[in-house]
Amino acid sequence: MNELSVAFLLFFALFLYIAFIEVRIRGKPNLRPMPALDFLKEGLQRAIESGRPLHVSPGTGTVGEKDTAETLAGLGLLEYAHRQGGLYGIPVTSTFFHPTAMLSGYDFKRRFGPTGGRIYFIAPERGIYAAGAAEVLKNERPILNLALGPFGYEFLLLSEAAESYGLDQVAGATDPAVLPFVYSSTEHSLIGEEVFAAKAYLSKEPKALAGVIAQDVMRFILIIGITVGVILKTLGVI
Repeated sequence: MNELSVAFLLFFALFLYIAFIEVRIRGKPNLRPMPALDFLKEGLQRAIESGRPLHVSPGTGTVGEKDTAETLAGLGLLEYAHRQGGLYGIPVTSTFFHPTAMLSGYDFKRRFGPTGGRIYFIAPERGIYAAGAAEVLKNERPILNLALGPFGYEFLLLSEAAESYGLDQVAGATDPAVLPFVYSSTEHSLIGEEVFAAKAYLSKEPKALAGVIAQDVMRFILIIGITVGVILKTLGVI
């Protein structure tokens, strides 16, 4: 099993390198539209005009645990928000569930310039985090609530609070148990793999775009491998 995992990672690294070269040579690939991210960009424009902050929640996960990939996806969205905030003077307010993610928030604020907005560490407990983040939304009144990352039941508490304050929202998650909450409580949602592609779509960075291409190639190979395996098993070959 360990050898299989190592082989998978090596193949992914190879495809990632090839995809990076492809992007650098041929330029940015054509990506299918994501309406939620288009709405996010419109929200940035409205934030510039109004001077109201953005609120970003990278979820209730940690860095270094099983939900690291989702947490990093949420932090990627936070990085993009801070980058745009530094360019256009948009205040960015963020709330954190765990200190390991909060450190990135401070780093983004330091790198892209203090443009207003605050960083809140609430508590590493889901219910308390949702209640604290809802209070931040009430007091800060951001123009847009961005919630992307690993969530549980607390997502519904947070999104309902944002809805009650009349805030526009863009949200995303990958947990099948949470997806119904995301889809039903927010008009602009990112579902499943779209969460991991969000940073590439927004930043258009070659490395991020190469990652999306490499993921697509590996997914295609896995689908073919599973299909061939099922056929061979059915025929009694293996």
